[in-house]
Amino acid sequence: MISFRYHVVTIVAVFLALGLGILVGTTVVKQSVIDELRNQANSLTKTADQQRQENVALRKEVSDLNAFLNAVQCSLTCQALAGRSVVLVTAQGVDVAEVDGVRRALRDSQATVSGVLQVTSRMGLKDQASRNKLAEILGVDPSLPPEDLIQQAASRLGTRLADGPSSTDGSDLLSELVKGGFLVEQDSAANGPGQIGAPDQSVVVLSGGPTSPSAAPPDFFVPLVTSLVQAGHPVAAAETSDTAYPFVSLVRSDATLDGQVVTVDNGETMQGRMALILGLRDLLDTGAAGCRDFGVASDACGLLPQPSPAP
Repeated sequence: MISFRYHVVTIVAVFLALGLGILVGTTVVKQSVIDELRNQANSLTKTADQQRQENVALRKEVSDLNAFLNAVQCSLTCQALAGRSVVLVTAQGVDVAEVDGVRRALRDSQATVSGVLQVTSRMGLKDQASRNKLAEILGVDPSLPPEDLIQQAASRLGTRLADGPSSTDGSDLLSELVKGGFLVEQDSAANGPGQIGAPDQSVVVLSGGPTSPSAAPPDFFVPLVTSLVQAGHPVAAAETSDTAYPFVSLVRSDATLDGQVVTVDNGETMQGRMALILGLRDLLDTGAAGCRDFGVASDACGLLPQPSPAP
């Protein structure tokens, strides 16, 4: 019969053998493992040094490119929209830097910015009072679904911007939307909403930001652009390249809009603003068919408009 003491001795012997094996194995391979780790560390150090050098070179290239773009921007765009008038339409939540940058680019191109309209959060119609007020302004049934009311407001606003204020009954949709808190007129240089919008005032619709505005682009911005296109009015649509919600792609994928609207998907960059200015100029001057979708997205057809061939 095997005793308990035998079991204990056997188990101790097994663990002693295992420990000795590990010790011996470690002693044998220790130097080779250290050498391998040292080689790997040296290789990683060399790779890191190379990447640092490449980053320095890339930063210099970017700096040189920006310097070049700054040097040529004015020669390409400073007179591109001379004598033209433009209305900007944006929404609360849209990147303020984008709005300011595009407005500055338009003014640098010698365009007159007739006004900047911001669609407020009230246009999202989250409460019955807002729905009732908008329906009253539009003269429609307040029991309509909120999406229908928003789309009607956008469509009617597009017609108003294309035609200018009505001269028949004295009422003005744009002024009523501002009074009702659905729009804000941001540009103090304008002489009130009644002076914004006319057949000779192009429209630029700006979008982009981390969160979708209350009146989402499919409900407001796209119907607005559609209304302007149906009126034969020149319009451009722009957004930032890092926007968290779509707008430009919706315009480009709409067969009734694609090719009729200048679109820019990197409006926060110098290249994007140049594309917006030059694309709008070509749309106004020639109206000829061709590439109108600019930027870095896969559905863009170019980074910048191509120069017109010499006669």
